[in-house]
Amino acid sequence: MELRHLRYFVAVAETLNVRRAAERLHVSQPPLSRQLRDLEEEMGARLFVRTKQGMQLTEAGRFFLKETREILAKTQRALDTVQSAKRGEIGRLTLAYDGSFSDPRLTRVIRQFRQRFPAVDLTFSEMPTHQQIRELLDQHIDLGYLGLRFTELEKELQFEFVSNPAVWLVLPPGHRLARQRKIRLPSLANEPFVAPPRTAFRYRELLLQYCRAAGFEPRMVHESNNGQCMLEMVSAGMGVAVVPESFRRLFAIEVEYRPLALTKSPLEIHIAWHRENHSPVLRSFLEMFREQVHPAGERG
Repeated sequence: MELRHLRYFVAVAETLNVRRAAERLHVSQPPLSRQLRDLEEEMGARLFVRTKQGMQLTEAGRFFLKETREILAKTQRALDTVQSAKRGEIGRLTLAYDGSFSDPRLTRVIRQFRQRFPAVDLTFSEMPTHQQIRELLDQHIDLGYLGLRFTELEKELQFEFVSNPAVWLVLPPGHRLARQRKIRLPSLANEPFVAPPRTAFRYRELLLQYCRAAGFEPRMVHESNNGQCMLEMVSAGMGVAVVPESFRRLFAIEVEYRPLALTKSPLEIHIAWHRENHSPVLRSFLEMFREQVHPAGERG
């Protein structure tokens, strides 16, 4: 028994006329009659009887019609689900972001995506960059929002550039450099630094490179585990810190922010996913994210 047999039966049962059913199904009448006879033989029961009033369903036919309609409806729902999954409209998506590199565009896309695809089970969590890399390699998350690009991992992970966020110098209240509107790196040669954790080694490397290019070795005398701790150490007068511009929005801590005079920000924000992740849901999210981050008028 095939699905077409069930569709043939329903068409005849609803019209109680083989000719009209054949027209609805766009098939010729003799093969349709033959298929009905084959179906009755396979079922071992008469489904139709002919009376003076015309074609009628038997008791078995009425029960079979009810079950057949349910089968066809479930089949259609299954087909619709498959097509929705293919289009990335249902499924699961796990995202992670590094809280140090907050970007309102990311949360805006997540909000829009949830509104457009409410059937997608989307989870969104804060995770340091180094942990995101591990989770991406193990395929425990679908997409990471990272503060750096790891070129040695590009065989496994796909990276896509998002932006170069500005970095700012954070000073304790009343610091002598706060009188300047913009700070040049050489001015920090004798300052103690509050550094990001060693797990954020790429960011530390970049900071070292920029300071060395300015002619000095930064004294990283204190280390913190997160952005808030960094700013609290600076506020307590324990040193200065170079942080993403987003910190100005994220933390209400008594510190002084000043822009750094750099030709280019050392930070590069990327999104990343595993090259073997072919999820249609991920593809749908990436398309929406690109539309938000790189509008049509700004694309190269």
